[in-house]
Amino acid sequence: MAPTHECKLCAQPAAWHLPLCPSCDADLVANPKVVQFDGLTVVALYPYGYPVDQVLLQFKAGQLQWQTLLDYCLHKALAAMQRSDDAALLAFANYLQLPAVAVAAVPLAHKRLAERGYNQSQLLASMLHKPMAVGLRRVVDTPHQQGLSRSERLQNVQGAFAVTGALPRQLLLVDDVLTTGATLRALAQTIRQHQAHSQVRALSFCYAEL
Repeated sequence: MAPTHECKLCAQPAAWHLPLCPSCDADLVANPKVVQFDGLTVVALYPYGYPVDQVLLQFKAGQLQWQTLLDYCLHKALAAMQRSDDAALLAFANYLQLPAVAVAAVPLAHKRLAERGYNQSQLLASMLHKPMAVGLRRVVDTPHQQGLSRSERLQNVQGAFAVTGALPRQLLLVDDVLTTGATLRALAQTIRQHQAHSQVRALSFCYAEL
């Protein structure tokens, strides 16, 4: 009999080389969407629901042992994009393969980063195995976006970011959850104001309210 271990979601037996049992792996279905926000192209990989919501919640709660599962979910979705019949998704998948593309996570405010000890979007970005851009900071510790209207979210993040150094021309922003796109839109706007020649796109692990 092939060796097994416990599935990270339901504790049922899983093949030794996979983090999930067959049942939970079947539930893990990416449904990538391409959306546009003021000229910013964003691809969001999973609808926010079981099981990816549990993965993110555990990860954001400090359970860093879930990082392996998060990496598995991410690359399962990216592989699905490469097989897509959707021209926009396939073009984005090919864009990710370009050597010139660097990645940058949506930055956390210093206080929030100190409290949590890590930036979950930074860890997501590192899983893409691309050059990591530096030079972005969150200069305003904005209130949480949850519960705010679309217009309130847009207002909440205005002026929240700053560019502190030169950035690559081809830049992929990475975030964990996409809702209204306010955060990514504000960050991309800040980058373009500082460095007009930058070509900015974004990738989000999952999406809600689209």
